[in-house]
Amino acid sequence: MLKKKFNDKNAFFGMRKIMILAGLLIVLSIFSVGLSSATNDNVNYVKTTLLNQDPDPAQPGQYVELRFKVEKQGADTLKNVSFTLDAPYPFSFDPSDKPTKVFGDMKGYTVDDGYYILYYKLRVDSDALEDTYTVKLRESDNNGKMLITKEFDIRVNNDKPEFVLGTLVTSPKKLTGYTTDGELDVELENIGEMDAQNVIMTVNLPKGFKETYGYSNRANLGTITAGASKTAKFFIDLDEGMKGGVYETNVTIQYKEANSNYNKYKITRLQLGIPIKSSPIFEIEKVETNPQTIRPGDTVELKVFIKNVGGADADSTSMRVFKESSQPFSFNDKTDYIGKLISGETGEALLKFTVDKDATSKEYLLDVELRAIDDDVITQDKIINVQVGNASSGSSGKVIGLIVLAIVIIASAYIFFKKRNSANKKKGN
Repeated sequence: MLKKKFNDKNAFFGMRKIMILAGLLIVLSIFSVGLSSATNDNVNYVKTTLLNQDPDPAQPGQYVELRFKVEKQGADTLKNVSFTLDAPYPFSFDPSDKPTKVFGDMKGYTVDDGYYILYYKLRVDSDALEDTYTVKLRESDNNGKMLITKEFDIRVNNDKPEFVLGTLVTSPKKLTGYTTDGELDVELENIGEMDAQNVIMTVNLPKGFKETYGYSNRANLGTITAGASKTAKFFIDLDEGMKGGVYETNVTIQYKEANSNYNKYKITRLQLGIPIKSSPIFEIEKVETNPQTIRPGDTVELKVFIKNVGGADADSTSMRVFKESSQPFSFNDKTDYIGKLISGETGEALLKFTVDKDATSKEYLLDVELRAIDDDVITQDKIINVQVGNASSGSSGKVIGLIVLAIVIIASAYIFFKKRNSANKKKGN
């Protein structure tokens, strides 16, 4: 009896559990249908999609336009809908645009082609690197009670001019410390993917270099298309005494990007090494003349002491004088051979000349050329000062000497005849 009652009780509780579970399933089904109905008809939100970016990819230094498709979901009205675009570096807003756009109230579903367009105009920084950047679009509605943020990728491609230096050719082939009117031919290559316009290239000359003439260190190259190159020509002089080696400097390149919205010059700098060859460099240490004081009519020995202060030996060194027609000198030979002068050694050149008898007393400047061989023939010009004394001082000395001699002769004759007369008188007595 007890066992039967126990079994009946278990059966009762089992049926009760089944009925509870069945009731829960029915309630969940009803709730699910209600939720589905609410989602389709009563839950309201805004769906945003990036339609396109123009251009795609964007370019540094240029504008990119973003167009978003805005669709309203749900039947109820959304009040005071607004959008704010958060666009960090490398983007910035055009002055005519602003980050926040207010749409106002949005009612009902967006159907067919009745969607909205959200438009932004951004500028890409000119130094932006090639990459994919993220912007955030925040949508606020119902007076700010709902806030949805979505992220979108914006592509930037660094299609711009990019420069490298190509070959460097010099004329003469080897620049040395005595080069004047030397030429530097520097190749400039545009390895970027955009044309460069109004290209101006300037070589910044290091110490010891100077322009042969005004702005000869600057070259206008015009347009260098992507993948092409042009050669800039510069004309320079080098100071005497410059040592051999590579002189490091740089070139400044000014240019405008093709199709840029900003008509501004951009500047880039590249390193340039200018090779200078060690060479013989001559200095005149001293000049001696015999006689030391030169007078009109004198025959003069001119000895010039020449030192090689350069970094290379000089073969077959010689000195040649160039006399102007107005100078009162007659040279027996205008050239003297010195021979080999190793670096740091001093040699001598000897020239002989006669000074005209009617030469004016003053300092004369003789142009001399020092010539030697160092792979090529090299020449260096120097100036020698020659002082001619006053002709009257020499003539006066001779006249005085003649007068003294005449006095001595007359005095001697007087004494001689006086003694002879005295001797004759004694004999007569």
